[in-house]
Amino acid sequence: MEYTGLYQKYTINRPLTRLELEHALNIHQKLDLPLAYQLAVIRINSTYLELVDKYFRWKGVMSSVLLACFYIIPIGCASIALDFILIASGASPSPYYSPQQAWTQAVLLLLFGPGLIGSALTWLLRKEAFSLTHYPIRLNRKSRKIFAFQPGGKIVEFDWDHSFFCLGLGKSNTWEIQGHKLDVEGKVSATFAFSELAVGAKDRELLKQHWEFIRRYMEEGPASVIQEVKACLPIANQREAFCFGVQRNDFYVNSTPLSVRLAFLLIYIATYPGRWLAMRTSSIPVWPENVEKQCPVAPGDPYYRDASMNP
Repeated sequence: MEYTGLYQKYTINRPLTRLELEHALNIHQKLDLPLAYQLAVIRINSTYLELVDKYFRWKGVMSSVLLACFYIIPIGCASIALDFILIASGASPSPYYSPQQAWTQAVLLLLFGPGLIGSALTWLLRKEAFSLTHYPIRLNRKSRKIFAFQPGGKIVEFDWDHSFFCLGLGKSNTWEIQGHKLDVEGKVSATFAFSELAVGAKDRELLKQHWEFIRRYMEEGPASVIQEVKACLPIANQREAFCFGVQRNDFYVNSTPLSVRLAFLLIYIATYPGRWLAMRTSSIPVWPENVEKQCPVAPGDPYYRDASMNP
């Protein structure tokens, strides 16, 4: 899981780092690699390629953890209440500290505990729930523009030809494909990341297969990549259904042993209540009119694909 940009913002107003320069990606350099679309496509056509964000795959995991906390907190409150009963009866709730210490602990917990815990849980929950179901990225190959939804709903516009792309390292030491918008001084003014993530140097190199899929679409057109798109995510105008979510998770591990696939299925089922909450309390993102006007799709476009055409 990689939440840089969601819980902790990307660092901006800074020069590019040595690591970013070392792992720069050139939009004009064709890589002789297999293309990997990674089930990240929402829509594709001759005008634009729309991709899902990196947070979508894990959406609901943090909410599931927070839901578990809401079950644990009442147990803690019951424990404090028991302490008060024991103290009131003249007994110490623990042989390791005195009644006076117990009183201090209980009073402090009652005064500050609920507020601090509640504020922290609410802040965390609002980052995943009560927001947007996903943060789409739209790459317009005709205008050479990229439109990226940011957490919070803001849309940042990037210039494909003048952005800096690289394999970047997130706060959790996870590699991702980053796009940086540079100001006139060459400093980073905004950042977004594509959906695919990697851990370790070996997996980091595999990210280039997904990058090449994106790069080739922008530089060579939809004909060069359309054969790789086996299915589109059904999330453009609706929330993901449970069954498709199972299929989506299995896609990432379908080449692993059955035991691993079953483990991931169980994890998805266990965290689904949190995902359901996060999705049902979030709004489906809608591109503003000024973006849609820049992305017209010709009737009968032979390269048009969306979830309605999934096999």
